[in-house]
Amino acid sequence: MPWMIDGRAVIDRLVYPTLGNPNLYVKDDASDELVMVLRIEPNAFDHLAPQAAAPAHGEPSELALTQDDQNGFAFFLVNHASRAQATESAQSAAAGVYKIVPKKILQNAEPDDMPAALKVRKTVRFVFDKNAMAGVPAGLYDARFEVKKGGQVFANVFEYQYNSVRVFDHASEEYTALNVTDTQVSIGDEYKSLTADKLDDFVDAVNANTEPAVRSAAFITFNGDLHNGGSPGTLRQRTVASTYNNEAKRILGALKRLNLPIFLTAGNHDGYASLGQAPSAVVTVDAKLGDSLQKVVQEQNNHPWPDFTWDAYSAFLTKTDAQRDGLHRDVYTGGFKRSVGDTYKAAFAEVPRQDRNMVLYDGFHQWQKTYGPLYASWSFGKSRYVSMNTYELRQHRRTGWGMYTVNYGGAVGSTQLEWLDRELGRTRLTNEDVTVLMHHDPRGGHKGKDLGYYFPMLRYASVDFETTSNGFTMSGVELLARIAKNPQVRTLLIGHAHLNSLEMVQQGEVLVPNKVSLDEKSAQRIEALETLNPVRRFAWQGELAGHGGARAAFNDTMAETPIAATSFNDYRTKLDSQLFAATANMPRTLEAPAGGGPRELAIIRMTSAADLTSQKYGAEKMFGYSVLHVTKQAAGVPRINRLTFMIHKGPDAFSKITTIDVDRTKSLTSRGAQNPVDQLFDW
Repeated sequence: MPWMIDGRAVIDRLVYPTLGNPNLYVKDDASDELVMVLRIEPNAFDHLAPQAAAPAHGEPSELALTQDDQNGFAFFLVNHASRAQATESAQSAAAGVYKIVPKKILQNAEPDDMPAALKVRKTVRFVFDKNAMAGVPAGLYDARFEVKKGGQVFANVFEYQYNSVRVFDHASEEYTALNVTDTQVSIGDEYKSLTADKLDDFVDAVNANTEPAVRSAAFITFNGDLHNGGSPGTLRQRTVASTYNNEAKRILGALKRLNLPIFLTAGNHDGYASLGQAPSAVVTVDAKLGDSLQKVVQEQNNHPWPDFTWDAYSAFLTKTDAQRDGLHRDVYTGGFKRSVGDTYKAAFAEVPRQDRNMVLYDGFHQWQKTYGPLYASWSFGKSRYVSMNTYELRQHRRTGWGMYTVNYGGAVGSTQLEWLDRELGRTRLTNEDVTVLMHHDPRGGHKGKDLGYYFPMLRYASVDFETTSNGFTMSGVELLARIAKNPQVRTLLIGHAHLNSLEMVQQGEVLVPNKVSLDEKSAQRIEALETLNPVRRFAWQGELAGHGGARAAFNDTMAETPIAATSFNDYRTKLDSQLFAATANMPRTLEAPAGGGPRELAIIRMTSAADLTSQKYGAEKMFGYSVLHVTKQAAGVPRINRLTFMIHKGPDAFSKITTIDVDRTKSLTSRGAQNPVDQLFDW
């Protein structure tokens, strides 16, 4: 379905920096550079007579272009006041903005084994050094590029990214950042006032706040579930098909108004997908109203697939009717199977078009075309932040209908884990303190309880949940192993549970459980969570019935059918043996730094910014945002050592509850009289 917003491809040629993956440039850091990266078709700049130097060992080549004031690439940084005339204008950028000139231009190498589909555009990097940025005052800017020919924008080749560059005069090792998470923006009537309106409240309140810790924050972090992917009342085919695009329009309209840059982390609600297999009750209602999926598909013109005709799509739906999660292909998004490897031949395998699913919508595709990458990292001061995608399921594992999907638990793929290894290797060399941002708790469980319980990866059509130790189910263990053996990782920031909590794990304490221990109350809680979602309940019913046994009940009513508590015993038995095998040869406790000294890990959960939490502060529902205070303690290393909690009080209004110290010398479980966060809030 369409992914453009108001007819604009938000991310097309300008792929970095972006709204959700901005650049923080520090003027008094002589080594800092601003880099803008384009993925651009050669005929967009052929008139500049490009000449690339011979590449060396796969490194980028210097790119020479014939440019002057009337012809060439032009780059601008635009403040909010000039946005309408400069950022968004189809004409050449107006006066009153900051034009910056790169010190060098680099073109990425294209090895012989690079797939042809990836060679259609060139990756070109424009590097701006201290001299190029000297005339740009500190502030937050939109980034815009354009290609000129004869003094005019050539062939409409220009793009812009809102709030994608923040310029600092200097970076302090001690600073504040804001954290907002789980906005779960929905445009459905039932959820709009609980979610989308609350995001607007956050933006307006932060922009108006005069308290130094908020006003002078360096940036905003986010822990997943920016979108909701629908609402309980929006199940019709027309509404569901365009949900992510409509939500993205509302989100972009809010975030571009922020006076601070925001780094976005993906969550499960951001990545739901559908092949178009709607519940029969929905199809029946639409037919009575004179609507159908055929009309929806035929009315939209921005096809993400070539030849996405109704005839072809209808044939695909017929072929997959008995297997509602479609063809099981090892594809996350797009058309390539990704593997770990140092060459394109090893890492990229294109899946032939006829062997792929025809996808009605994929939230992660909308994400990548609106906000930026699904995982990334950045540095500020002495801190390194690593943002992970913990919902990295293959496309057929993310299927469902609207906000109801078959799997919403965490998973991380092998290529992302290999990327994390490289990132952590760099931080050992730079001696940066690492904070890892993610949506799901890699220990499993729910709300800090039942650790070691990983929700099985079911199929929309039932049967065949993954149980192998090298599958996605155990990726949380793989992630925890990396955290345990990399002592520079001192903080995890987590969302998903819609509550504030704090845990502190000390050196020698168990981080990775090797079995699941569920008392009767915990077992009941897990059973309820396993079947809360009607699509997941449908999948469990089919799993227990053999193959598709519950399909008719789901299609006709989506009504709840009881599942006996003993039905989950088989999976728990398999999970215990699987967890024990996966942890047999890995560090299960925090390893000490190479030079000795204490090691600790702060695990901090943040509550929802939407009115979707059950946590309370006194008699009030505890939703809002937080301030992260990066300070130095006795060891002199800047870390997140204080937290300020802000509670939503009404339209555009938030109130400060209190600021607490994160005592990194203590051992803290999530509940207890010694835990300052547990004493503040009622779970």
